[in-house]
Amino acid sequence: MTIRGFDISSWDDDPTTVKKIDFALLASKTRFIIARAGFGGWLDRDFLISWAEMTRLDIVRGAYWYLTDQVAAVTAARLFVQSVQADFGDFPPIVDFEPINWKDNIPKIAFLKAFVEEIYKLVGLRCMIYSGFYVWQDFGSLDAYWKKYDLWVANYGEKMIVPPPWTTAILWQFTDRTPAGADLGVESLGIDENFFIGDEAAFLNYTGQPASPGPLPDHVVTVESVTEDGVKVESLMEVTTRIDNDAPVTTTLDQRPPPPPPPGENITAV
Repeated sequence: MTIRGFDISSWDDDPTTVKKIDFALLASKTRFIIARAGFGGWLDRDFLISWAEMTRLDIVRGAYWYLTDQVAAVTAARLFVQSVQADFGDFPPIVDFEPINWKDNIPKIAFLKAFVEEIYKLVGLRCMIYSGFYVWQDFGSLDAYWKKYDLWVANYGEKMIVPPPWTTAILWQFTDRTPAGADLGVESLGIDENFFIGDEAAFLNYTGQPASPGPLPDHVVTVESVTEDGVKVESLMEVTTRIDNDAPVTTTLDQRPPPPPPPGENITAV
């Protein structure tokens, strides 16, 4: 089973219209949604409404902060925590690290380290790091220190490419051009889409969701009934409980008159 999710920001909502993202529709098309909480020293203009709506609809959700060099790393980390009121949803706090246009005199990897360590200091959670394969090659680090942070990697193609020191990722952003618009409840024409790297059990465990109950083992039970002409019969019924909690599915395997009772005993209806 392929587990997909979207990530969104105010870019997916046209500020010149009153319409907002239709999260009920968007969630019906995917398994999880990750929203941009802010960037630099500013809150994403749609985040508070989006976060409240995703919470209300019980969508598997996460939040990320787009890191810039416009404010100190510690300040940005504190703004992130304040924006979600220390509730990061179903994913770890996520930091988007793409320092392509930062000032040359900014020590970029040290800046990122200051951000993730401040988050840990404030809420005791390790960040997930979002970065492109080539971006991390150019601005990241090979230090094994970074392996303790989960990776969300972006590279657009037919296969996921993971930058060292990681050997795998939790999420893979494989496109920024999934056709969107009204069909997905957003106003952008294309939307970012991601794979969760793992099976259903791993996804449920990672996001803290209850495990799917799955169908119960089949049961064969004996059911007694009486026909219209008063003849009592026994039926062997195969009963399977559905995952969706609908009525049990029953299949008649055999139908026959019950054996006669021992001499001197009466038949008791069940």
